[in-house]
Amino acid sequence: MVEMPELEIAPDAEPVEVPFLFRAPVSANWSETITVDVEGGEPVTAHVVCGAVPTLAVEGEVLVMSRGEQGPFSLVLRHVDGGPAWVVAVQSTTGRLEVLGGKGLLQPGGELTVQVQLPGGARADRDGFRETLEIILLEGQRYRSVELSFPIVVQTPPRLELSAIHLDFGDVLPGRSRRQSLTLKNGGEGVLKVRQVALLEN
Repeated sequence: MVEMPELEIAPDAEPVEVPFLFRAPVSANWSETITVDVEGGEPVTAHVVCGAVPTLAVEGEVLVMSRGEQGPFSLVLRHVDGGPAWVVAVQSTTGRLEVLGGKGLLQPGGELTVQVQLPGGARADRDGFRETLEIILLEGQRYRSVELSFPIVVQTPPRLELSAIHLDFGDVLPGRSRRQSLTLKNGGEGVLKVRQVALLEN
C-alpha cells in the first residue's frame, strides 16, 4: 500500500521520500508495477519485487552457433528459483559476444530471450569456447550483478541429403501397387527437424 497525498515538487526542491507499507501476499515471490501520475506530463512507472534472491540459468545450458554465421543467435535466460528478477542489462565479460537488448521482468519459472552475435563481422569458425555473461538486476534502488558461464558449441548447419532424386516405379497395373523407399540423411552437425513429407501433384 502506498501512503502519499497529492504534492508539488519545485525544480530545486529536495527529493521526496514515498513510504511503502508492504503486506506479504500468499506467494513468497511477488512483483508489482507502480505508476506515478503527474499533472501535465507522462506517468512514470517503477517495478517492485519481493522474494528470495533469484537464480538464473541458460536454457539447455549451452548456446549452439551455426558454423560460418555471425548471428544474431537466440539465447534464452530461464528463471530457476527465487523471487522475480528485473533484468536491466546483459553484457559479455569476455568481449567475444555482442548482446542486443536483454531487458525485462523475469517471473519465477519464466524466460527471457536475448539476441547475441559475434562482434566486428566475425564468423563462427572455431570449435567453440566458453562465455560468461554479466546480468545486471535492479533491486529497489540498488543494482546487483549475476554472472552466468556456459559453453558455446559451433556446428555445421543441418543439411538434408536424399538417397535418390528420382524414384522409378516402372509399369504398375491398375489396382496394383509397388513400394519404394527414399532415405533421408542429415549431412550436417545440427539437429534436422523434418516436419512433413508431402507429395506435390503436377
